[in-house]
Amino acid sequence: MSDIRDEARAGFRGLTGHEPGGVWSAPGTVTTPGGSVATDRRVVIALGLRHDRLAQIANSETDELVQLDLAELDIVRALGADVDAVPGFDLLVESDVPDALDPAGAIEAALAMALNEVWRLGHDSTALAALVLRPAAILGGVGLDGLLLVMDAGTSPGADLELAADTASTSGAHLTWVEGGVVLALIDENDLSRVLVSIDGAFAEHGLPQPDTYAVSAGFGARREPEPIA
Repeated sequence: MSDIRDEARAGFRGLTGHEPGGVWSAPGTVTTPGGSVATDRRVVIALGLRHDRLAQIANSETDELVQLDLAELDIVRALGADVDAVPGFDLLVESDVPDALDPAGAIEAALAMALNEVWRLGHDSTALAALVLRPAAILGGVGLDGLLLVMDAGTSPGADLELAADTASTSGAHLTWVEGGVVLALIDENDLSRVLVSIDGAFAEHGLPQPDTYAVSAGFGARREPEPIA
């Protein structure tokens, strides 16, 4: 993850002309039958305070730059901050979290962690999780024994999801289920190649577009990232 942290710092310098006050990250998450899992795919944010009440937010993936008054941000109210007493901030977002793993939730969790620190709000991690409704992203969620294979058929018909689940199950997955329009399968690492080949073959045989497929492992919750070594 060092590359994405470096990219966040560099993007922030390009946005503001100075170094960020810090870099924070939070994981993409997925819901399993055992509870929510924090994955090893993460959003990284670089944040620094301003001298006004504006939030300037940039996303490097879309080259989008948005300026908002603090009073317009739901997370400010959720954290219980006094918008008249806290400064604005500049924010640069980098991410390797795909849509199926809730990147918006990961951004919210990382931002909550960052603002709690720089605004000195004093919430502990458990309180933050309750305030912003992202407990797995902030606290880490349940553990995961093995790899989680995520198969996203996008806007394809629901039968594609059934095909992905059935193929994963018959080719070595311990458990498969559908959650939020994607198929998830719990597999052993040494079974990954066989399951992927089977899924590719099944979709090709039926003349269907291949689903976006990737494997994730359990990760940790939101945190401040260490400063680079000079």
